[in-house]
Amino acid sequence: MSLISYAQNFEDVMLWRVFKNVDSGCYIDIGAQDPVVDSVSLVFYEHGWSGVHVEPTQQYSDKLRHARPSDFIEQLVIGNGHGSLTFYEFPDTGLSTADPEVAKHHQSSGFIAIRTQVEVVSLDFILDKYGFKTVHWLKIDVEGFEKSVLESWRTSAVRPWVLIIESTRPLSQQQSHDSWESLVFNKGYCFAYFDGLNRFYVHQDHYDLLDFFTTPPNIFDGFVLSGTASHPFYQRFSLKAQQAEAKAQQAEAKAQQAEAKAQQAEAKAQQAEAKAQHAENKLCDVYYSRSWRITAPLRWVAYQLRLLRKCGVKVRSIALIRKIGGSAVRRIFGFINARPTLRHKFVVLAHKLGAYNRLRKLYHRFQQSRDFNFPGSSTAQNYRVPSSLEQLTPRAREIYDELLSAIEHRNKDQA
Repeated sequence: MSLISYAQNFEDVMLWRVFKNVDSGCYIDIGAQDPVVDSVSLVFYEHGWSGVHVEPTQQYSDKLRHARPSDFIEQLVIGNGHGSLTFYEFPDTGLSTADPEVAKHHQSSGFIAIRTQVEVVSLDFILDKYGFKTVHWLKIDVEGFEKSVLESWRTSAVRPWVLIIESTRPLSQQQSHDSWESLVFNKGYCFAYFDGLNRFYVHQDHYDLLDFFTTPPNIFDGFVLSGTASHPFYQRFSLKAQQAEAKAQQAEAKAQQAEAKAQQAEAKAQQAEAKAQHAENKLCDVYYSRSWRITAPLRWVAYQLRLLRKCGVKVRSIALIRKIGGSAVRRIFGFINARPTLRHKFVVLAHKLGAYNRLRKLYHRFQQSRDFNFPGSSTAQNYRVPSSLEQLTPRAREIYDELLSAIEHRNKDQA
C-alpha cells in the first residue's frame, strides 16, 4: 500500500523511511500548524502513532483538537523565558512567529499581523510533562525562533532519536543554523541530512539510523502526494489531478450519452421492424381474404382500362390478338411436334403450299421467347435454333440452311 505524503517538503517521507517498522511511536511537533495541510505528523497518526502538538494560534489549535482527539495539544510558545510574550499571528499562513524582527519583515512585505499575548514554557517542561520514555522524533518549525527553543532545553534527559529543525530564514534559502547548531551537538546529536529547508540530526545512541539519510525521497519510498500541501508544486499537482478527473467524468458522460442514443436507435429499429411485420401480416391477410379473390376480375378490368387509356385502343387490340394468336400457335406447334407422323405430313404439305419458309420464320419469332422445336426433324427437340439468324455470319447461315435441308431429305427418305 502506498504512503500518502502530506508534508511541505517530503519530511514525512524521510521520517517514515526511518520509523516505518515502529508500532505506536511517539512524536513532538513544535509549530504544528494545520492537522492536514503541510502536516509532518499526519501519516504517523494514521498509522497509530500519537504525541504532542505545540501550536500558539487559536485557529490551528482548535483544528488540531478536533482532528487529533488522541493527541495532546499545547496552545503556547516554547522559548527561553517565563510568563508570556507577544506573539505575531499571520492568519491562514505558516508565517506566525514570536520573533519581532521576522514579524516586522513579513509586515513590510504586506502581511497583516495580529498581536496576542501567549504563555511561554521551556522545552524541558514539554519533554518531561507527559513522562514519555521514548520520543522518536521532534520537529521544530518556529519561523526564526529556533535558537530560543533550543536554549530552553537544559535539564531534561529525554533525547528524541531524530531532530528535524527548519534551518533557513523565513521565505528564503538563506541558512540560519550557524546560530543554534552547537546547542544540538552539545546534546549528543550529529548532522544527518539537509533537504533544502530543514536539517535532520540523529542522536549518538542511534547512529545506525544515519544510513536512512543517504538519499533524498525517491521512487523506492513508495509514496504518493496527497495534493493538500500549500506549496505551488502540490497545488499544480492537485489542479492537474482535478482536471484529469473532470476529463474522465466528461468522457464517461459522453460514453453514457452514446450508449443511450444507441439504445434509442435500437428501440426505434425494433419498432420499425415490428410495424413492417405488422403491415406485411395485414397485407397477407388481404391477399388470402375471400373479398380479394372475388374482386380479382374487377381489378383485372380496371388494370386493362388503365392500359387502354395509356396506350390506345389500336395498340391494346393488337396486343390482345398477338397474345391469343401466339398461345394458339404454340398449342398447334406443340400438338404437331408431339406426333411424328402428323409432323411429317405437315412439313410435306407446307412445302407443297410454298408456306414452309413463312412458317419457319414464324417459328423463329416464337423461339425468341421460349424453346420450341420446329416440326420437320426427329432430332429437332434437342437442337436450339438461334434467336436471330442475323446474329450469325454469312457462312454460318449457309451451313444452317444446308443442315435444315439435310434433315428434311432424311425425313422424306424415311417416310
